[in-house]
Amino acid sequence: MCGTALWHWALDIGCVLKSILTMGKASEIRPKHNCYHLVQIDEQWSYVGNKQKKVWLLYAICEQSGEILAANWGKRSKKSVKALLKKLQEREINFYCTDHWKAFAQVLPKEKHIFGKKYTKKIEGINTWFRTRLRRLARRTVCFSKKLIYHYLIMKTAIYERNIRSSYI
Repeated sequence: MCGTALWHWALDIGCVLKSILTMGKASEIRPKHNCYHLVQIDEQWSYVGNKQKKVWLLYAICEQSGEILAANWGKRSKKSVKALLKKLQEREINFYCTDHWKAFAQVLPKEKHIFGKKYTKKIEGINTWFRTRLRRLARRTVCFSKKLIYHYLIMKTAIYERNIRSSYI
């Protein structure tokens, strides 16, 4: 590659990264309603930096509309579930549907917690949507984010765009 072509390539990468920063910071995940009957919660992993550095996305969706209500990035831990629940605390939620992961059982209110794979079909479908839509989330890939901030902002933008598009369908 000649010097001029390399210089243009570097400018393009800078432009892409700047766009990710701009769009990601402008995107907000805001639930449309104050009350939800059934909310499904699940976790999904991806890589940042290299395949030894897993990052977990925990997020909640409205079962009826598929709207993503809140998301939290971090480790797969009880602390991350608490952080996600804190983002949902202003909403009135009748029931939380999750899989059998013990952190969910420890954090979510027992009287409102329904667990089992048959209650999380919608969110599992959204996990598949994420993995097919965003190459960096594919399980067998050489494409992954090098920095956590870009990974976070791309996911945040994807969630925002998905919520906008689903509201028009």
